[in-house]
Amino acid sequence: MLKLTDKELKVHLEQRSNAPRLLAANENYFGTFEKSKLKAVFPLKYNTAFEGLSCIGYHPKMEELTATIQIHRNSGYGGGLCGKGSMEYVRFFIDYQDGASWQDMGMAAVNVHDIPDTKDCSGNLEKPLSYVVRLKIDPKNLVCSRPNLPKLRVVLSWNIPLLPDRPFQAVAWGDAKETQIQIAPLIFLSPTFPIEKIGTILTSALENPAISINALAGVLPGSGSKLKALKEAVVAPKIELAELVQLYEAEKIKIEPERLGAKILHETVYAANEQLNLQSQQIFAAAKLNWAESLKKFLSLKGNTSYEELHCVGLDYHREALVATLKVKKSNGYSGNLCSRGSKEYVGFWIQTEEDCAWKYIGTSFVNVHDVTGSGEGLSYSVVLPYDFSGLRNQCTQPVVLKIRAVLSWNVPPSTKDHTIIPYWGNILDSYIQIAPGKKWDGKSPVMITLGGVAVDNINPISGLTKPGAKLEFNQAAVYDNSPFGGTIVMQGLSHPLAGMKYRVKVKNMITALEYYLNSPLHLIGYDTSTNQITHPVIYPDVNGYYVYQSYLNNISSVLARFNPGTNDLLEISIEHENMSVVTQRIQMDNEVPVVALKTNKGGCGGYAKGDTITGTFTVSDTYLLNYSLTSSLAANVYSGTTNVINGAFAFNTAGSASPCGSINLYAVQKTIIDSAVAGSSKYASEVVCLK
Repeated sequence: MLKLTDKELKVHLEQRSNAPRLLAANENYFGTFEKSKLKAVFPLKYNTAFEGLSCIGYHPKMEELTATIQIHRNSGYGGGLCGKGSMEYVRFFIDYQDGASWQDMGMAAVNVHDIPDTKDCSGNLEKPLSYVVRLKIDPKNLVCSRPNLPKLRVVLSWNIPLLPDRPFQAVAWGDAKETQIQIAPLIFLSPTFPIEKIGTILTSALENPAISINALAGVLPGSGSKLKALKEAVVAPKIELAELVQLYEAEKIKIEPERLGAKILHETVYAANEQLNLQSQQIFAAAKLNWAESLKKFLSLKGNTSYEELHCVGLDYHREALVATLKVKKSNGYSGNLCSRGSKEYVGFWIQTEEDCAWKYIGTSFVNVHDVTGSGEGLSYSVVLPYDFSGLRNQCTQPVVLKIRAVLSWNVPPSTKDHTIIPYWGNILDSYIQIAPGKKWDGKSPVMITLGGVAVDNINPISGLTKPGAKLEFNQAAVYDNSPFGGTIVMQGLSHPLAGMKYRVKVKNMITALEYYLNSPLHLIGYDTSTNQITHPVIYPDVNGYYVYQSYLNNISSVLARFNPGTNDLLEISIEHENMSVVTQRIQMDNEVPVVALKTNKGGCGGYAKGDTITGTFTVSDTYLLNYSLTSSLAANVYSGTTNVINGAFAFNTAGSASPCGSINLYAVQKTIIDSAVAGSSKYASEVVCLK
């Protein structure tokens, strides 16, 4: 955090509050528009006085990049929690170190506000507040014998969206960090994978993608044993202590016995069982390790961070999960390479309730780690624990700030009973988070939160189009004003507090008066805390179309419906309970793509000579057109607009063109939100022109 004097703080607060107006008048007001001819008035670059990046990392299993943002102050963020506040934009870049340089992975954001200063139960100021953004990616995967260790670069920008493909762009208030991460390997392509034995069942699965492998195993001859072999093949083998010692000795790698046998030592100490004690001594003897000396050194450990260390813990504000970020510091000492099972970095999470200042254990999650050569200054990992905070919400007039604690413990789960127990290998870290506000609820009626990816509060209840300022809630990406919806419609709502109750979803076409209830299987995303695995529960409606509300860990995205209406009409979507309570929301559909057409008056190559004016007509037509542009690589002039054009004329003078060949390009953008995930879609047409 960059410190400011009182005088400097006053100036910065004034500049931040007026930033949109100042940038409208001078795009280079803060000196961040590198190619601008305008002079900077208030030069700033990566100023961290208000916000900064504390950690960045990656969760290999979930394939999610993470960034922890710390908010340092109580003002300067666009107003209180009942207002719009401001945005902290984060863009992620990855360099696979294969010569392709930095690749843009995408942008995420979090909505922040002015949160008054409060003190925790110990009288400490509850700042900074730690927010986390997560971005799921589709990484390059390599076999386990080849470590995949790309560099990660993250750029943070307050209230100004970051441009794509610019990993080193300047920002006024914001930050940038780099680290190294590890992409999960492909175990099933390892040299020991039994492809000859199970190849037929894999082939059948690829030929019948709608049928599960388990279902195929029930009908294909001999598939039962093949399925068992397949399940065993995709689980990396465990390396026993004696074998592990031999492997390290062969590589002349020295790892402390109290590290190598930490799990065995821990179990022996806490079990206090004579038979187990004897078995553990025999395991150490077989590995040629001194049991008594190892146990003595193990018991003397107290929060050793020489191998791993927890640096950040915060809250994914919009997707409800606690995220801890740690660094694995060494190349060895993690119980095996990437083709083995390795070991686990466990993180236990606690929250302190402000009513009685008691610490409440809420769960443990972990990330798998391994011995990895080429890890340089260490690898940054994220540990994610989805958690339902709905029971802790207040209205926006009463911000909820909580103290949280994360306990990192290598290869041994931390205590679930005592938050003060310091792990043998690992450390403890406290932080403060702010819970998103909620609304008054009667405890029994249905609640619709989003429709088509947009909060229902940001959809006009009459027109079914988005209101100004609407966003896609899962990543806070802005959508266009008055946008309709197309493709798959996802509806989110209150689920966990209503678990066990029944609901159904009615779709009514406001144009044709046709109505129906959804009756397809509903595919959800869940989370198994015992295996640290994302699960995929499927729930089915009964004969009357009623689904059963699921608990949070069965439905971490709080999805209540997923359907594809396939219409261009205005719809009314309703959630109905068995107790007759109902909530409705209108949504305007648009499943048409823009019509774009382009024609030159002299078609084909050689129709025009160099210096001629190319003439022709173009058409752009869409009910929800945002804009269009018509350009040519052979001329400088541009045709653009925001309204439909039918057979509009164009003319491109080629007198100044140095190239004998070029193209005419028509690009149209519509406002429609596609598949509840993408703001706007486009249609493109072009024609190649060669001058004779």
